[in-house]
Amino acid sequence: MRATLRYVLLTALRDRLFATLLGLLVLVDACAWFLGDAALAEGDSMALALAGGTGRAVLVTGILVFVAFHVRRMAENRELETLLARPISRLGFILAYGMGLSCVAILLALPLALALLLFSPDASGLFAWGLSLLLEAVIVACLGLFAALALETAVGAALVAGGIYVLARLMSVFVGIAETRLLEGELQNPLLDAFVRFLLKALSLLLPRLDVYAQTAWLVHGAPPASMLGFICAQTLVYAPLLLLAAHFDLRRKRF
Repeated sequence: MRATLRYVLLTALRDRLFATLLGLLVLVDACAWFLGDAALAEGDSMALALAGGTGRAVLVTGILVFVAFHVRRMAENRELETLLARPISRLGFILAYGMGLSCVAILLALPLALALLLFSPDASGLFAWGLSLLLEAVIVACLGLFAALALETAVGAALVAGGIYVLARLMSVFVGIAETRLLEGELQNPLLDAFVRFLLKALSLLLPRLDVYAQTAWLVHGAPPASMLGFICAQTLVYAPLLLLAAHFDLRRKRF
């Protein structure tokens, strides 16, 4: 397991992942600082929100692209078969690889959270935002691993994983819109609306509530209640292993 963890970290260094994302984060922070300085009012809050939100989007994109192309390259170069030939079970391999990718994701998320200190955020809000960002990065890494093993192309894996991520972040908005339209009586087909609402609620139960992670409002207005952070931690402990188990099932199905 230690060898697998080391292999993942060395691959991330070889692909210049850390240098590339750090460079992009510096660019994002510089642009946020400039836009906040040019704002007529609430420039500091605007810069902080822009730096946090845009940096999170860059981080998630970088993790998903790296995982998708890395795993597909391993499969095409027969590196995956070589790793599985070692005396390690497929479940052990998936757990070790998931831990390695999660470590890479956390190492990428830490500089983003620390860089926000330059914008003088609320201390408790930054701690809560940074903690939830680290946990979100872990879920994203596990999601990318599952998609990369399930699909045959790196581009398809990155796009599907990105689509699932966006859907998970916006699911509460979709459910809220459907509920509001029903209460206001704007729908002409109640039966169809009931089906759509049922489908959305079913999806919201299957997908993680990523909309509660790393909310930029915390950076400006302070940390959320402790119960919210507890929910985020519990959700991560549920969904990250589930994604790894799904990746393990797909790996066994392909019979490497």
